[in-house]
Amino acid sequence: MDPILKSQHKPLSKPKPKFLSRRQSGQIIIEYLLLMLVTIGIAALFVRILVSRNPDEPGALFRRWDAVNQQIGKDDPEKP
Repeated sequence: MDPILKSQHKPLSKPKPKFLSRRQSGQIIIEYLLLMLVTIGIAALFVRILVSRNPDEPGALFRRWDAVNQQIGKDDPEKP
């Protein structure tokens, strides 16, 4: 082979795949599901703490709203 052609010729290498391997893809799915589970758990906790409609233990928003309603209800229209 001619030395000039040989120096210009580079050996072909296998192209690297642009997609993830099957194992990495499975790991991403597991991580996604775990993140979703944690997020949903935190959201459920916030809902229970903030907007619980239980009459014995109302949520923080309902307690505050009830306090505002009580304050408005105490207003005497006869007083200036």
